[in-house]
Amino acid sequence: RTSAALGVDRPKRPRRRFWVMFPAIAAVLLLALWVGRSPLHQIPVEPFPLLAPPAVRGADQADPWSRLDQHWSGGDMRAAATLLEQAVGESPTDADLWFYLGLARLRDGDAVAAIEALQRADGLQASLPSEHTRWMLAAAFERAGRKAEACESLATVIQLDGSRATAARQTFGSYCE
Repeated sequence: RTSAALGVDRPKRPRRRFWVMFPAIAAVLLLALWVGRSPLHQIPVEPFPLLAPPAVRGADQADPWSRLDQHWSGGDMRAAATLLEQAVGESPTDADLWFYLGLARLRDGDAVAAIEALQRADGLQASLPSEHTRWMLAAAFERAGRKAEACESLATVIQLDGSRATAARQTFGSYCE
């Protein structure tokens, strides 16, 4: 027996409820996708080539620079950072080594350790500041959640007026203001 035969009226299931809510659900999902497409970081860290000093270029495969280059070009930044830590221990006044160590740490995801190394490089380059070091320092500050310091570093890149000045101005305008 059916409910109609028994004289009981069952309420109709509103199948239209889903279709009425569908546009709202779709709008929320599209909004989440649109917001999610914004870049996670405003200050990009591009792959930077590892340039060995002229004295060691063309050395054999056992040379530490050759091993470092293998890790660097292979994307193994943790192994590269380990070799660079040894290198800065032997040559603590070499700004390039500190820069590469900071970049390796940054690319490995350790922004706090990257800041330390990049600030050391920047200090060693005081008489001739490097826009690349300051740019990477800004990226490290951003990733560490230190926006004010990232903006200060970007401002110095703008002041240096080198090849990164235009990108620094754009990033400063969208990230810092």
